[in-house]
Amino acid sequence: RENLVRGTAVKATATSQIEGEECAKAVDGLYATRWHCAVTDPDPKLTLSFPRSLSGRRILLSHGWPRPRYSQFQRPLRVEVYINGKLDRTIEMDPDAMSKTEIDLGRSRRIRLLELRITEAHYGRVGNAPLGFSEVEILR
Repeated sequence: RENLVRGTAVKATATSQIEGEECAKAVDGLYATRWHCAVTDPDPKLTLSFPRSLSGRRILLSHGWPRPRYSQFQRPLRVEVYINGKLDRTIEMDPDAMSKTEIDLGRSRRIRLLELRITEAHYGRVGNAPLGFSEVEILR
């Protein structure tokens, strides 16, 4: 209920995607679905654009396979976070496949465009592994 993305007509785009794991699945409210970039994508990026700005203070990112049995699978390690077209920060994802990574923006921010660019991976290399998120959330 706290996820501000769920109540909007968010438009999700990505540099690439795998059939069945399209970018819109990163914002569908289900942890059982996911967006994964193509294995050979050298610069994977997920972009979320909103019809009106969302006022959020925290962003939560969930790994693409949030299950203990997938703990040794490739997943994002470092992610550049762009808000409204400007690099806001580079974060390191929680290495636990079951944990969400929380990005505290410090204060409420108006977000119209959110871009997540994966620059490094756990157990794999960018451009040589399917990487992505099961859910991206924005909270007050």
